Amino acid sequence: LGLTAKLRLDEHVLRLGTLIPTLPVAMHNDSRLLPQSFRGGWLQAQGSDSLQLELGRFDAINLRDSSDYQDSDAFDFAGATWAISDASKLSYHYGELQSIYRQHYLVFNHSQPLGNGTLALNLRHADSSDAGRSNIDNRMSSATLSWQAGMHKFTGSYQQMEGETGFAYLNGTDPFLTHLVQINDFANRDERSWQVRHDYSFADLGLPGLKLMNRYTHGSNIE
Repeated sequence: LGLTAKLRLDEHVLRLGTLIPTLPVAMHNDSRLLPQSFRGGWLQAQGSDSLQLELGRFDAINLRDSSDYQDSDAFDFAGATWAISDASKLSYHYGELQSIYRQHYLVFNHSQPLGNGTLALNLRHADSSDAGRSNIDNRMSSATLSWQAGMHKFTGSYQQMEGETGFAYLNGTDPFLTHLVQINDFANRDERSWQVRHDYSFADLGLPGLKLMNRYTHGSNIE
């Protein structure tokens, strides 16, 4: 992989070198033994007890099937995450691949007790556009509602694409999408998709970490 220098001052952390991001605008791919990584700098700062800020730049990428970094167009990003309450969180991230595309990404999460379980809501919206040398034009919106009670979790979700192109994301990374699965991301131009899902945890049976998941995803209106 590589080396990373880490500097900490109070609750602020600066990382320089090899980075493995988990951001809405840059989500590394870990589908192989060695995860995808980037080279650059990443500052995470605690603005207050409820506000986290981040800022950074990547200037090279190490793809899953390579042992070397390749220089790339610079990717700049910034973000803020606000814990509105113990039950609600709102985040905004901005990313720009130099002269290619820029992206704004909003995420809202909320959870609350319901019956003998917990109801959770996840809303996402991303706006991607041309930054000079591309034709990128995409708006993505999705909504996910889930209910967890005991060992069972039931989930329903909807995702839609609008614009002249499909969803934009960095080469080799995983797009931060509700309907990303191993063989598809349902992110084509104007595509609509929905999913139903059931998760079962064996933790209460003395097998922590063992889970069973079933899901069905349907996509339509593909351009």
